[in-house]
Amino acid sequence: MKLRLLWVGKTREPYLAEGIRLFRQRIQRYMAVETVAVRGEKIRQTANETILRDKECERLLQAVVQDDRVLALDPSGKMPDSEAFSRLLGDYRDRGVRSMAFVLGSPLGLNEEILQRADFRFSLSPLTFTHEMARLILMEQIYRALTILAGEKYHK
Repeated sequence: MKLRLLWVGKTREPYLAEGIRLFRQRIQRYMAVETVAVRGEKIRQTANETILRDKECERLLQAVVQDDRVLALDPSGKMPDSEAFSRLLGDYRDRGVRSMAFVLGSPLGLNEEILQRADFRFSLSPLTFTHEMARLILMEQIYRALTILAGEKYHK
């Protein structure tokens, strides 16, 4: 199985980029992982945020492969604990899913088209994180889930 993480914009904070790189390496011990950053829109006060979000989401949808199982980060989505999240990944793996795409929007969020395309919508926390931090937190949780599935001691 291959994991694909699709998000809007570059990770600008060096410490977050380093953490993402570290967890990407750790995840690759278990399965292939790819990160795809699509171009974001400049958010100006006078801009129509719906139009900007739709443009970003169109780019995200273009990056989704037809056979991908899509997991969208959505503040109103389910909040599984680490064990439930690992079971979700394990279920996809055991059913022979070839590729999973985790989709993260910009501060503008995801539009209804992506949320409808999603096979699973989830939230990392009721707390608010920057979108760059959410990338790192998601990658750590994916790594944690894979160690749980492998019966390793990382998860406590």
